Amino acid sequence: MKTFPLDTILHEYNFVPLGGPAYWNWNQHRVRGEYWRLYWNDAPGAFIRPEGGAETELLPDRLILLPPGLVYASRCTAEVHHFFLHFTMPEPYREAEQRPFPATDPETVAAAARLAHSFPGTDNLRRYAARLNLLIWSALLEVPDQALPPLRQYDPRIVRAMERLRTDPDADNSRLARDAGLSRNSFLRLFRTEVGAPPQQFARRERLLQAARQLHFSESSIEEIAQQAGFCDRYHFSRAFRKEFNCGPATYRKLAIRRHDGSRR
Repeated sequence: MKTFPLDTILHEYNFVPLGGPAYWNWNQHRVRGEYWRLYWNDAPGAFIRPEGGAETELLPDRLILLPPGLVYASRCTAEVHHFFLHFTMPEPYREAEQRPFPATDPETVAAAARLAHSFPGTDNLRRYAARLNLLIWSALLEVPDQALPPLRQYDPRIVRAMERLRTDPDADNSRLARDAGLSRNSFLRLFRTEVGAPPQQFARRERLLQAARQLHFSESSIEEIAQQAGFCDRYHFSRAFRKEFNCGPATYRKLAIRRHDGSRR
């Protein structure tokens, strides 16, 4: 029986003020991230505009989902409070159409408002985290089917190999094949058929995706991130990163939103 991964990785969440002189800086020209964003505002007055698209206002009666890779500008004209989640999803959500997606189901919007106003004063983080995950999936249910590629179901042996490569990108093909109970050639054929790329190419992309998240969420130097991603130096890392994301790591890092105090978000 074939299967598919459903893991959600939550990177960051907060409820912050926008629009005042000491508030978070929402006026940005270009923003990008290789992860999903979920936004809810408690009042009108903040806007996003995807490159080449129409401006969208963040309103209290809806959530806005922004898919990985979307480049957009943002501005704020009033003092509002802004609830956000940054998270990574498995396929097919990694390859969603490049545009904002509203989620307007009243129960989902109400759940977001409750989570926003209970942050950070919750005394049960396990339950809070579970509700955040439920909110994510409830909002994603409103993304139109035509905006996502077909869901690919994988041979469970390949799912195990993919999971192994995410934690051990240097895993040997022969070992992966033995773990799958296949000959090396049979494993490589099946992996390419199921995933669309050989194991090492898949592992390389996963390492670059993790590096992209580190560029946004960590203060590590590009040299440190390159080393953690398994590249021998910054030059080779930058060349591979540019090929994958159409910009170098230094430029990518600059696309992160910054607060007035300089920290990224």
